[in-house]
Amino acid sequence: NNNNNNNNGKNNNNNNNNNNNDVEEYGRQMEQMETTLSDLLEEMSELKEEIRDENRKLRQDMYTVLASMVAGQQQTNNQQQNFQNFQNPFQQDLLDMVRGEGELEQEVKELVREVKDYQEEYREDRREQQEHRDAVQEHFRQMRYEQAWLREQVARVENITTVRRDEVRLVSQNKLAWQNFTRSESNYPDFVVDGLFSLSPDEVLNPVAISGSSARNQVLMVDLGATFKIDTVKIWNRLSDGQGDIVGVFVYANETLLGGIVEAKKMYSFVASENVFARNVYLKQSLAATLSVLEIQVYGSGPFGEEEVNRRQGN
Repeated sequence: NNNNNNNNGKNNNNNNNNNNNDVEEYGRQMEQMETTLSDLLEEMSELKEEIRDENRKLRQDMYTVLASMVAGQQQTNNQQQNFQNFQNPFQQDLLDMVRGEGELEQEVKELVREVKDYQEEYREDRREQQEHRDAVQEHFRQMRYEQAWLREQVARVENITTVRRDEVRLVSQNKLAWQNFTRSESNYPDFVVDGLFSLSPDEVLNPVAISGSSARNQVLMVDLGATFKIDTVKIWNRLSDGQGDIVGVFVYANETLLGGIVEAKKMYSFVASENVFARNVYLKQSLAATLSVLEIQVYGSGPFGEEEVNRRQGN
């Protein structure tokens, strides 16, 4: 699940980067369109100014001619013909401008249409960009909702894990076991954590871990695989001959002494004091005798990391 969440987080980050690139590309296109629109508006303004200049010149020329006529200036037939030849083109231009048929007017209209087209395209791009922003925001809202849901699920799992870790249970079964000497292939140390034992003295059905030496300091150890808070350690003695081999054994949880065995019995129970944390539970024979055990059961809670162990121990 954690790997899937990480992959999903990476995919989401890649999608966000692509969305950001699309937004930047739209921004550059909008800037280019705004520059083009500004150039067209400037060109249109210049054309309108040229039209105004031409109109002013035309009016001035017409006013001059009309003033000459009002003043009673006599014109010759040639002058009248020249006046008509001079007046007709301007009159035609004025009529074309009024009717909207002149070349300049057509160019202006064409520019206006182009500007309108650019404006419409600009508005359409703005709408698409806004839709894209809305989609990105909706995607982020969905991501935040999913993250909140995931945090809630993680909190639930952590709570369940905490409850599970604090539960006292059997933590030694099928863990690794070791002893410094082994008598034979029928007496391996793994038998003390296999969970298979009964009250029968038959050691074929109830195999026993037996050391291969009677020298002092014979050791039988169980590795719990992690650090646990030790609650109780139960030692089951062999039921056949040799029950006295266990007398003189001390039981440790790491360096903490849990107790010692002074008499032969079927079972021994050692309760740990508060805040005893250990990874290894081992039996040490202090006498010059063999060490034989039917089963070792370690009950505790955990596992716990080093920081949590220090915190629980008040370090």
